[in-house]
Amino acid sequence: MALGEAVLETAPRIVSELHNYLKGRPDSIGARNLLAGIFLNRGMTDRAIAEYEAVAASHPRLPRVHYNLGMLYSRKGEVARAISEYEKETSAAPSFTPAWNDLGRIYFEGGDFKKAFDGLKKALKSDPDYVHARNNLGLVYMEEGKAAEAIGEFKKALAIDPAYEAAARNLQIAQEMERSPAETLNRLGQGYYLRNNLAGAERQFLKAISHDPRYAVAMGNLGVVFLRQGRTAEAIRQFKKVLEIAPDDVAARRNLAAAESVMAGAGGPAGAHSLGFAYASPVPRGGER
Repeated sequence: MALGEAVLETAPRIVSELHNYLKGRPDSIGARNLLAGIFLNRGMTDRAIAEYEAVAASHPRLPRVHYNLGMLYSRKGEVARAISEYEKETSAAPSFTPAWNDLGRIYFEGGDFKKAFDGLKKALKSDPDYVHARNNLGLVYMEEGKAAEAIGEFKKALAIDPAYEAAARNLQIAQEMERSPAETLNRLGQGYYLRNNLAGAERQFLKAISHDPRYAVAMGNLGVVFLRQGRTAEAIRQFKKVLEIAPDDVAARRNLAAAESVMAGAGGPAGAHSLGFAYASPVPRGGER
């Protein structure tokens, strides 16, 4: 049994002993930090946060405390607090690569690709072989439609770790994007849509249409997103554009009727399952860290 596994196996006893120890020595940073780490590894997020916050209050520049708080707040979906903690860690330890990588990742997930790029470049300045930052930088380039740059980063990631499956999948998607940008961007939009990320889906469908202004599949999918967002007039315009290009498109005609019904007040907001979403081809597994 590894040391970490042994600690977790005996965690209840150790936690009890640490609590008793802290009753007599409440300012013991080592004991409180160990207690927080046990809670973190056991998935007890709120208790881990409470202990790390106590440590940070008395030792704000202690290494890794703010990084761990950033991870925990990110786990809870408290993005602003996670960013604040990661920034404190990078201020205290500018060469700590994982903090820059996670800061870049959280900005990427929020759609702020400039800040994501800046964070990931700083991670790679600290450690050019940090494979997760290489892969994540490739994702930023792919989001920006820079297929060649994305391919370069994914290849670098695989040179560092040939078994890195996420980078291999992302490389395949970036290569497809270079060959068929409109279709690949449409499929990336479908992936966002399936994860209920309508803003991400909209962004990719618009990019697909910018590559091929008559790509009816992406135009129809964009209309579905608009309708889900309550942007009914814009959805109607999209479905009409599709029917100008492809008059026999059954899904577009059905979606247009649904949108016009919503506009007329005859129906409630369109749900995901009431719309005909146009899947051009299987959605790729990509965009993974």
